[in-house]
Amino acid sequence: MALPVIAMLGACGSGNNDIAKGLKGSESIELVQYADTAIMELPSMTRELGVPSYATVITSAVFPVSWADHNLRPLQDSILSLAYGQKGGTIAEAIKYYITHPAIAEDETDGLKEATELKADSAMSEQSTVISVKSMSSTLLSFAIFQSNYMYGAAHGMYATQYVNYYVPAAEVLTPDNVFDPGERVNIINTIRDSAREQFATDDTMVDADNIESYENFYVTDQGITFVYAPYEIAPYAAGEIAVEVAPYHLYDYLTPLGKALWGF
Repeated sequence: MALPVIAMLGACGSGNNDIAKGLKGSESIELVQYADTAIMELPSMTRELGVPSYATVITSAVFPVSWADHNLRPLQDSILSLAYGQKGGTIAEAIKYYITHPAIAEDETDGLKEATELKADSAMSEQSTVISVKSMSSTLLSFAIFQSNYMYGAAHGMYATQYVNYYVPAAEVLTPDNVFDPGERVNIINTIRDSAREQFATDDTMVDADNIESYENFYVTDQGITFVYAPYEIAPYAAGEIAVEVAPYHLYDYLTPLGKALWGF
């Protein structure tokens, strides 16, 4: 059962809370925290492996409920869709769907049944999602969605963090197509590659900038933009996720009017 905890962040009375420092005047944002864990039976994997198979499905979410008179629905829908595969509705409904339809059991079209007991010598897999606030200011709000998946018998788990960015003045979720000119894709990728080469020139992560082929996953702050790549995308698994920071002025010629507004150009 999802357990909600309501928290308020605001400039007034926020103390040393770095996330809340960027808020205007007496504005406050209401965040609700949810946590849920369930163990689900995996019939298809049981048939395939010949042993009882289960998945532990875990989720922890900090979810935006309200912020003064700002319309947060586009942000909420994007978070729910990316994290739980559900757009619209409430976070409680989305978590319920996620728990009963984990990605590690994609062939279970009718959903799964929660295990009431575990049998001995079973195969255990695990899937988890964690939603958190990455950064916040009076005009920009970014959420991080960390997801991991460990399949029984795998050498290691897989994980990645995706980001949802919300521009307050336009009440709009930022996407590659509304921040960047789609016709400048080659130039944008080359700019990110140049920044990666410079950033990791003396690093031992074995980042291969030439493997950068996308710019869809990023988070935005008042100071700049950071593109994030999952393990294996541009570096070995051991290097972990790779974050490439790019100064906005390097991308100026490839930004849309909305993109330029983000950094006051």
